Amino acid sequence: MRPRLRLPLVAFALSSAILALSCTSGGSGGSVSAVTPGSTATPSGSTPPQAPPPPSTPPGLAVTPGAFSGAIPVSYVLSDPSSTPTDIAVSFSLDSGASWFTASQGPGSDGTSALATSPTGVAHTFVWDSLTDLGPVLASGVLLAISPSGQAFGLSPPFDVDDRAAPSPPTATGRDWTKAPAIVEIANATRVLQVADVHGDYATLANLLARTGVIAGVPAQPSAPVWNAGSAVFICTGDLVDKGTDSLDVIAFLRALQGAAAAAGGQVIVTMGNHEAEFLATGGTGSKGSELEAELTQAGISPQDVAAGKDAPGIGAWLRALPFAAKVGDWFFCHAGNTGGLTLDQLRQALQKDVDANGFAANTLVGASSMLEAKLHPAPWWEGLATASGTTQAAADQAQLASTLAALGAKHLVIGHQPVAVSFSDGSSRAQDAMFANFNGLVFLTDTGMSTGVDSGLGAVLQVDGAGTAHPVATALFADGTSQVLLR
Repeated sequence: MRPRLRLPLVAFALSSAILALSCTSGGSGGSVSAVTPGSTATPSGSTPPQAPPPPSTPPGLAVTPGAFSGAIPVSYVLSDPSSTPTDIAVSFSLDSGASWFTASQGPGSDGTSALATSPTGVAHTFVWDSLTDLGPVLASGVLLAISPSGQAFGLSPPFDVDDRAAPSPPTATGRDWTKAPAIVEIANATRVLQVADVHGDYATLANLLARTGVIAGVPAQPSAPVWNAGSAVFICTGDLVDKGTDSLDVIAFLRALQGAAAAAGGQVIVTMGNHEAEFLATGGTGSKGSELEAELTQAGISPQDVAAGKDAPGIGAWLRALPFAAKVGDWFFCHAGNTGGLTLDQLRQALQKDVDANGFAANTLVGASSMLEAKLHPAPWWEGLATASGTTQAAADQAQLASTLAALGAKHLVIGHQPVAVSFSDGSSRAQDAMFANFNGLVFLTDTGMSTGVDSGLGAVLQVDGAGTAHPVATALFADGTSQVLLR
């Protein structure tokens, strides 16, 4: 039998259970009262996430055997004499209120901001994703608190949560994060090679890699490359497709190169760009990915099947499993690079949670300021995020970028995404299509517009010797045999 906690008055409903809670939002910021039959009382002391006083079980509470699990709907009422919308904070405690943690929302919640109120009260629902917060465990004496606008809180009686047998929640992508991690991490590498934004130009890519020694000559077929870079790590930072006319050959080549490199002691990492993410997000029918869609249709392959990962050649399954970034030593490789100041663990968790819930339309992937979409023009995305205080804006901007990297445990950021001319707030600039490093190797811009569908910049390979060491050397390698030292 499903457990039931029953109490009259306003409902605070857990799954099929009911607890009583009344939330009253006052005009000066709001207040909440825990309700027991025939009486109301506002707990004294601090509000969550600080420690409210441990509650006593209200009179009339009936608990049948069992415990709540999974997504737990919580019904509550917000009232305010002036009908002013209010925000709420929802917290849970596992130790009788000594410590509090933010409760994660599950699908179906009303949200936590700008919630409607009225003098007579407006009913709302918060769905607590207990499995995400607690994991597959049995937790006894759990408390849940709701606090409107950070003021006094409404507190539940203690209840049990048993997620030991709870099934994994369904995800929008079905992605196994153990087999297909959001971020690939390598502790260090003697030699790292990187290219960006191939954009459907297989011929330029193959020629570039052959002339810079990554592969042993241009292969007779895209699916037959011969790896020539030994134990090196080769990274392609997204936007494999579109603009050029040979996206399928680029994909076939990189898929085959992964196997060839592994067999010879090397490694190939292909991260996702915004064009791949948007093709997948729109089910193969959006404006981004239109050239790939046309190629697939001409080849007799359904773009919709590819976007869903159901095509026989396995193109979609491969695209859907691409990581979103790679970290090698203290070098961070990503398509556009804006990680929002999150730590590596925070970023990984945010990506997994967002993609599980929203698929490849996740805001962390394709939002305007996301790690795959953030722009370098009209100004680099990190400029203006910090306000200069006792220093110049240029110094504040550089410190902001350094801080973003430090949170990731990195000292160098390598991004592509745009081959445009870039002007920095310190007066330095990058010419269109140029391989460019700035701020003593803090950031590398490597989109050279290599595709004939873009600028026909001919492309370049970034080579990093000693990634993760105190004195790495970064060099741009060009198809004509020349090179340019970017960091020494």
